[in-house]
Amino acid sequence: MLTCTCGYRGYVGYLQEFAYLSQRRQWLWDRITEQSGPPAPGIAQQYGIWQVRGAPAPAQPPRGGSTQLLLIGLGATLLILAGMVFVAVAWELASLFHGVGADT
Repeated sequence: MLTCTCGYRGYVGYLQEFAYLSQRRQWLWDRITEQSGPPAPGIAQQYGIWQVRGAPAPAQPPRGGSTQLLLIGLGATLLILAGMVFVAVAWELASLFHGVGADT
């Protein structure tokens, strides 16, 4: 256990692991910014770097399921119907109070 000047106590192994991971992170960032290729098999095994087995399979485009299309169509139909009902009710109320569209 390690005691800090502020009184915090911590396991030294965690601090060593943190230092190692910080160095490893910097090493990895350097490889990314250099746009380095994959490491040699010996280095990969020594540092525990995984090997890319091949190009990943391309993502499949989502299929348009019939249920999804049905729900979208039903929602659009209900939205149009709600708009028509709203306009009819608003027109009726406007004609009662202001004489808009009233047959006289």
